Amino acid sequence: MRGATGATLTPRCPKRAPWIRSMRTMSSASPGRRCSAEVFGGMTDDDIAAIYTYLTTLAPVAHRVTNAESEPLTFCKMCRQLHGYGNQNDSQPRHRSHAN
Repeated sequence: MRGATGATLTPRCPKRAPWIRSMRTMSSASPGRRCSAEVFGGMTDDDIAAIYTYLTTLAPVAHRVTNAESEPLTFCKMCRQLHGYGNQNDSQPRHRSHAN
């Protein structure tokens, strides 16, 4: 996802089952980045499906994020976390339409 804004759950994005599967299997070998197995490992598929359902109700925002190891972890004013491209985000999210 290098150079892109964060993925949103729109009609163009993964369907529920593949998204749940990706939350179970996705990992990151980079230090300081949590792999989703750690975060979602104790949840049931129904728990993760409920998160997916909730996220699909939210309007997408322009939030630049990358997991590219070549990008340093920098503080993000928007989510108050450290991640790649964190310093490229404003403190107030800019909403994007679902059409983008």
